[in-house]
Amino acid sequence: METEITEIAPDVYRVSTFLDAANLTMNQFLVDGDEPLLFHTGYRALFPSVSEAIARLIPLDRLRWITFGHVEADECGSMNSWLEVAPAAEVAHGAMGCFVQVADLADRPPHPLQDGDVLATGRRRVRHIDTPHVPHGWDAGLMFEETTSTLLCGDLFTAFGRYPARTTSEIVGPALQAEDLGRATCLTPELGPTIRALADLHPSTLAPMHAPAYCRFRGSVSLRGSPTCRFSPSCQCLIPTNLSESSARSLSRKEIDAQSLARLPLMDRSAGCTERTRSRGLWSCPRCILRRCGVSTGHGLAADIRGGRCDRLAPTAWSLGTHRAGTRRR
Repeated sequence: METEITEIAPDVYRVSTFLDAANLTMNQFLVDGDEPLLFHTGYRALFPSVSEAIARLIPLDRLRWITFGHVEADECGSMNSWLEVAPAAEVAHGAMGCFVQVADLADRPPHPLQDGDVLATGRRRVRHIDTPHVPHGWDAGLMFEETTSTLLCGDLFTAFGRYPARTTSEIVGPALQAEDLGRATCLTPELGPTIRALADLHPSTLAPMHAPAYCRFRGSVSLRGSPTCRFSPSCQCLIPTNLSESSARSLSRKEIDAQSLARLPLMDRSAGCTERTRSRGLWSCPRCILRRCGVSTGHGLAADIRGGRCDRLAPTAWSLGTHRAGTRRR
């Protein structure tokens, strides 16, 4: 088992181990500085390999902050092992998570973080962002390194398989395929607003836990695309502005799945369909050719809504639509 190190932004290191059995990458991120910060600890079984890799970057006893997105074994399983090798380190996690779980699980009292709290590592400023249930976990939260504009985005954009450490290729298609397999994203009224708030950060680098770091070397990563449907200025659904009407009509006759739609250009779904009618048992935008756009669940994915139930709804980090009342799972 080999753990690799890649600097994905100044002083921000991706420490990555590929697990063949799971066909999945496990990433930790070190933000170096006077008070270094670790985001994700990894499984206990990975601690020897991960700690050896991080020891190549800093003396382990210099580690000051131990953070993670939510309480799961792959995110914080080796938390106490890190506390043991770093006597000055504190676990810093969202206040809700500290109250519910971490205060009991950690060998030392944790440092509760409120939404917007910043941990300064020296030259770098890492802001905690509460994201309850996004993508999952009551205590979920992400970290945003403000000076390099790097979003440490946890389980968002999870993708199975081997990938290079960094990429400029689109990462939505593989994430949608993983979502179809794992169905890990919670559907709550706050999903859309939370993702839109993350998009408004305009990060330069996305640093997922289970995928390559997505880097745009010119400007910021755009989590939004063209603002409207080609066929209606008032609609913001699944139809790209540069998709021809004949292509859209052809697509509407197909069985829409994540793989086919993932090839479509990116669009803005910041408001979802502004007009909906219930027609033939389907929630749909009346002005769109692609009638299965449903509640505008995101890039490359359509919701099949029948009888007020989502038969197939799997939004991801790029799914900027809002899951409205009356379309929830039973």
